[in-house]
Amino acid sequence: MFDQALRINPNYANAYNNKGMRLDRFSGVVLKNLGKFSESIIMYDQVLRINPNDANAYKNKGMKLKLFLRRCTSQFRRT
Repeated sequence: MFDQALRINPNYANAYNNKGMRLDRFSGVVLKNLGKFSESIIMYDQVLRINPNDANAYKNKGMKLKLFLRRCTSQFRRT
């Protein structure tokens, strides 16, 4: 759905933001799903390239990075 919208309009910032949020839902175990973490960050970065004033993209990216740091820290402490 988001990919189709982006094919039609590659500058549709909301599609990148929503795709990033969708990827966030599937980011379970850090090491197993590292690609999903980085892919969602890439989506938020794309939003910010299109619209550097998009507060939701900054918020979503910040929350994602915070979650990533927490999960990495908790896995590091377990080993």
